[in-house]
Amino acid sequence: MYGRWGWNEACKAGGMRTALLFFAVVAATACGPEPIQSALCDGAGGMALDEVIESSVPDESQFTYRVEQIEIIGDSVHFADSLGIHTLEGCGAEPASLAEDARPFNDSLVATDAGLAWVQNVSEGNELRALPPGETGPGAVLAVYDGYTHDLRTDGATLVWDASVDGFPDQEVLLATEIDGGEVRTLATGRYGWSFDIDDGVVYAAGYLPGVEPDVGGRVLFSLSAAGGEPRVLAREAGGQHFTGVVATEDGIYFLRAEGSDIRGVERIGTDGSGRESIDLGDAPVPDHLVCADGHVYGVVLSGEVYALSTARAPELVATTQAQLYPGQVAARGDQVLVADYAWECLESHTEPVDHGVPTPICVRSETQRSIRVFEAP
Repeated sequence: MYGRWGWNEACKAGGMRTALLFFAVVAATACGPEPIQSALCDGAGGMALDEVIESSVPDESQFTYRVEQIEIIGDSVHFADSLGIHTLEGCGAEPASLAEDARPFNDSLVATDAGLAWVQNVSEGNELRALPPGETGPGAVLAVYDGYTHDLRTDGATLVWDASVDGFPDQEVLLATEIDGGEVRTLATGRYGWSFDIDDGVVYAAGYLPGVEPDVGGRVLFSLSAAGGEPRVLAREAGGQHFTGVVATEDGIYFLRAEGSDIRGVERIGTDGSGRESIDLGDAPVPDHLVCADGHVYGVVLSGEVYALSTARAPELVATTQAQLYPGQVAARGDQVLVADYAWECLESHTEPVDHGVPTPICVRSETQRSIRVFEAP
């Protein structure tokens, strides 16, 4: 299965400072795992991307250049920022533009052998686009639809995504189409939407059963054929706790157990609903997200750490960063984990009495340091 996903930062001591009321993050010496030399980054010092960008429009550039999502196809590293989708043909190479103004929306960049796919916001709705390997440009439109997209997932053959369409609470639809386009199928409708993943033609989702109102039935973990059909309940909530953060692997379905907005633990269950078990986290923090990258499960802590998770061994710290981590900002291939990092600093500022006569600092020149670092997977 194809994967992407999250990252982390552990050692921030000395890594932050405030300059004239502007929040600035500066590089700090890592106190976690170090980047490695690898087949993907041979001779590049373990850095797939390492560049500093200076801007005279700092208010706009503060988040413009941040690497939001990473994907790997072959030896090429692809990443997305607010300006589009880019590629690195080997570590240390200058990034080249693949799709200008693509801006994949809401964790919606995925990779398969057929290339990249993503959701693009347009003036009237959304477009699901695809770009074959070796090509550049806006990509081919696979589907057009309305609604606020939350996630896009693939098993290499089928694309599945969900969207809020109208009403309060939100009315959600779970949609699917083939990787090369075709008919868009509605797999499910319901309230509030789902956390989901897909593997080998089966969608695994957590939330309310499709078509069941929240006041009628509780939240469940269920499976559903990507071709359509009736859902199958794998597990039910208990004691006020529910499921989220679903990732599908060859080893079963991993998910987070939550109570309200608080994550309480990590669990695994078989694809048929058997063998449910809790993952012993030991001294590791409870992750905010789970990601499956190249068949391995990682726990992502928002504050900046990535842990390898398994039912067979204790969690292992894999990577740390300076910045907060979210799904999409980590990818993996074989024994390598790629993690995006980011820092912004105001280099020059002046003050103007623009707020009721109170002098206000205005940053006029800034520096963005962004990187994609390569770590060794356990």
